[in-house]
Amino acid sequence: MPDWSYQTLFRPLLFRLPARTARRITLHAFGAVGRMPGGAFLIKTLGHQEPSALLETGWSATPVGLSGTIDPLGTAQRGLARLGFGFVEIGPVTVHPIESREPLGLDAKQERIRFPEPLENEGLAAVLPKLANAGHDLPKYIRIAPMPGASDDEAVTQLVHLIDQLAAVGVAGFYVDTASFNWDSPSCYRILNRMTDSLKINGSLFLYLPPDLSEDQLRNLLQHLDCYAWDGVVVGGEQSVEGGAAVQGLCVQSSGLETLRLVRQLGPATWIVKVAAGVHEPQDATLLLQNGADAVLLGSGFIFAGPGLPKRINDAVIHDKVKKRRQT
Repeated sequence: MPDWSYQTLFRPLLFRLPARTARRITLHAFGAVGRMPGGAFLIKTLGHQEPSALLETGWSATPVGLSGTIDPLGTAQRGLARLGFGFVEIGPVTVHPIESREPLGLDAKQERIRFPEPLENEGLAAVLPKLANAGHDLPKYIRIAPMPGASDDEAVTQLVHLIDQLAAVGVAGFYVDTASFNWDSPSCYRILNRMTDSLKINGSLFLYLPPDLSEDQLRNLLQHLDCYAWDGVVVGGEQSVEGGAAVQGLCVQSSGLETLRLVRQLGPATWIVKVAAGVHEPQDATLLLQNGADAVLLGSGFIFAGPGLPKRINDAVIHDKVKKRRQT
């Protein structure tokens, strides 16, 4: 759907509904259209282009990904994948379901979403059949996490089990979510190093970091971590707040940008860095790319700006690259 129709018609209607209901209706609609004969073609004709060679990253057709907070189970990705994305994230995924009956908080004025349980998901058993019948060819990255309260041994066992099971259905890689880790404890690094020591996978492996990670925390992480066991970092879009909740939106833009700069300054030069923090407009994405990001993921920005945002970002990236070529 064009952005003008989303902003003037669909967004006002959806934003009047409870956030969970609005997400369910939207995903059902995109999923239904994507499964219709010719549905994928219909979505592609609504203003969304074939990727240009100028957008190629080496591992995806465009540098724009779909965050798992939009469609955690991949229910509607057959349709959503045609909107100009180069890769998709599914998750979070834990070995067992994590439920929350609290409403999602949506603040349209501040462009912010509050998640009462950041790791809410239906569990490994629910996501496996969805992945096996994804209905698209985009690279799929799965964000995984241990169960809250798991011991060090349990966390390692759970993460290795998740990767073993999910790798069997064909995914491009994994994002290991560290949001539930205690960054002030050495156990954080022990879990990650023990996990990588136990793994033999073909896919890529990324650390999923909070956007407000401090410089001291990042330095400690890099000092104790086997950095070359990892392919890169995802600067996440969710920032922890009181009560165990997390917020996503414009409020994490500045902290996400600063964490990106720190990762590029202190981390291995070979790392791929993706950023999911507060990308609501094309200029947000181009700023991150100019500061060292290899790709961005759309979460809250996709909700507030509309489904035309991936195309607009791709157009802005092409414009910047063409301009740079002409200057050289």
